[in-house]
Amino acid sequence: TENPRYQQLAARITAAGTASTSLHVRRGDYVSGAAPLGTCNQDYYQRAIKTVAQSTGQTPSVFIFSDDPQWVRENLHFEQCSYSVIDSANYDSSVEDLALMGLCHHHIIANSSYSWWGAWTGERSGSVIIAPQQWFPKTCGNLTPVPARWQRLCSNVVGV
Repeated sequence: TENPRYQQLAARITAAGTASTSLHVRRGDYVSGAAPLGTCNQDYYQRAIKTVAQSTGQTPSVFIFSDDPQWVRENLHFEQCSYSVIDSANYDSSVEDLALMGLCHHHIIANSSYSWWGAWTGERSGSVIIAPQQWFPKTCGNLTPVPARWQRLCSNVVGV
């Protein structure tokens, strides 16, 4: 894409090399009650970053994607790594953000098909991909779209 915002972010992700880690926080209809899934809690994201660091032996450089970047800025703080909240509020950028997630080497996903696709398209040799243990906590018990090669962490889903 020729979008300068995309090019700048892609360059930052590329510069982070194998430490680049996408982290997706899904809120929207998950917190309004319209979807029966609930959101992953803050502890899940903290533990996931630690798992990536332990698995790779390096400090992750985290790029946070969310449909609620303001909430992320106010509620998620990571002292163990550098991180950037990617603000998409003024852009029609869901496709570009998905492509940016795919540029990252490692992935921490929510129980969301959007973040699942970001990880799927970005998976490569040596990738660490962290997903919630329970994908459909209210409706389908242990059913999950997460491949066995990805790591699953208990997410203590909020709002279900």
